[in-house]
Amino acid sequence: QDLFNSPGQDRYLDLIENTDEIVYTHDLEGNFTSVSRAIQPTTGYSREEVLRMNLSDLLAPESVGLSRRMVEQKLGSGSPTTYEVAVKRKDGRRVALEVTSRLLFQMGRPSGVLCLVRETNRLQPSDSTLRLLRSVVVNANDAVLIALAKPADQLGGKIIYVNEAFCRMTGYSAEEAVGRTPRILLGPQSDRDHLDQVRQALSRLEPVRVELVNYRKDGSAYWVDVNFVPIMDEKDEFTHWVAVQRETTHRRRAEDLERDRNRVLELVARNEPLDVVLTQLAQMMERQCPDLQCSVLLLRNGKLTPEAGTKLSGDALRAFQELNDENRPAGARLDIYREMLPGPQLGATWSVPILSGSGVVLGAFAISCVVSRKPDEEELGLIGKASRLAAIAIEQKQLNDKLAHQAHHDTLTGLPNRALFEERLQSAVAQARIRGWHAAVLFVDLDRFKQVNDTLGHPAGDALLQQVAQRLGGCLRKTDTLARMGGDEFTILLTELRDPQYSVKVAQKLLDALKAPILVDGHELFVTASIGISAYPRDGRDAATLQRN
Repeated sequence: QDLFNSPGQDRYLDLIENTDEIVYTHDLEGNFTSVSRAIQPTTGYSREEVLRMNLSDLLAPESVGLSRRMVEQKLGSGSPTTYEVAVKRKDGRRVALEVTSRLLFQMGRPSGVLCLVRETNRLQPSDSTLRLLRSVVVNANDAVLIALAKPADQLGGKIIYVNEAFCRMTGYSAEEAVGRTPRILLGPQSDRDHLDQVRQALSRLEPVRVELVNYRKDGSAYWVDVNFVPIMDEKDEFTHWVAVQRETTHRRRAEDLERDRNRVLELVARNEPLDVVLTQLAQMMERQCPDLQCSVLLLRNGKLTPEAGTKLSGDALRAFQELNDENRPAGARLDIYREMLPGPQLGATWSVPILSGSGVVLGAFAISCVVSRKPDEEELGLIGKASRLAAIAIEQKQLNDKLAHQAHHDTLTGLPNRALFEERLQSAVAQARIRGWHAAVLFVDLDRFKQVNDTLGHPAGDALLQQVAQRLGGCLRKTDTLARMGGDEFTILLTELRDPQYSVKVAQKLLDALKAPILVDGHELFVTASIGISAYPRDGRDAATLQRN
């Protein structure tokens, strides 16, 4: 009800009207129902003007919600409560008020709010308070940046202040940063979606927190957790924003590294292709260090060849192949770091070897940086971990390949064994049936081989078999298959034949190749052989029949 015009309230009217403090009432919707004359000196509005207003018209935006919560949550008991609000004066300036409120009841039900208001100077801190606040900002461990708000692009305004922590974090001095825009911190890996999120929040005058990749003065990338807060002036206009940044690079790298490491080990355990595993490692490196590009090279036939990751230029590849210098002692460990040549955009390219458990070079990481610098200790540690994971994957692949080879090849001669020969024979018969070709199987038995074992010993017999295998293999095409079936028995598969008599010519060529003596442990041995021929489709139309005939 109206405090100043209600019956029975005359005895309080003179006291209230002559106090320097503001007294007002409003209904539960915030509409003013009465107000003392002291409202005008404080707000610039007359009593009549205020009585036509709602509380939200007078309060600054950040105080409207507070006032509403005080009514809804704090005054239910009917006891008074005190809180501070910011009020917009008629001339646009802001003033801080301390409000003590109590609910008004009518017929036992809440009907409005009675407020006693006094002006406070909290929005105008003392010099000592300002010095304290400045000391906190200057000496804070978190980086603080203050920039002008720019209507067209909230992140495009010039920087007006940075603290010492900002300078330590970014490498920019205060003189270098002030007057430039925050874009000096952005780079290729900066998340544009998150930046748009920040712009939208600031345009709504709302604080926002995001995690970003920023870039230091030297071009290196780092992760930061940033709180952006819009700053209003005394006229309630958005003029500046503050960004408080805490570096999270170590945490992000640790989380990502553990996830990627487990992913790589999972791929190795599942026997995924080596290029898939190494690609995952290259991507792990680039996620850990966004300003780096990673390539993985493997040592094959004395040369480093690209296997996964970023493609290298011809000059870079030739330079990295110098890692396998023929004059370097076999098995010698390479330097853990070697700067090879200028990299992309006049940056630097580094090489780090991938070493087996015994120190043998298996390959190398080729790492390019957008700026010309050496890797720091943390990067070297990361590359070392990646190198060890790569070595595990490569050696596992080599072991799997070795086991697969042993399962399908003769240990003594290295020739395909019975299982692989039969697999190839079935495939050859199927192709010959489809294309109308001929094929042939030659069975080669060495004569009197048992005498060699009995007189000269099994080592001599093994050496003889190895040399016989070499001579027989020298008579065949690349498309043919020479297999050792066991003991002194060899089998040859001739495929894609147009001339059925070609197998006879090959058989004679094999016999001729064995005529020359074979030297074994100082003994000249003369070897003869018996050769049987089974031809497709004359002697059989399936693999089993061809082998029987």
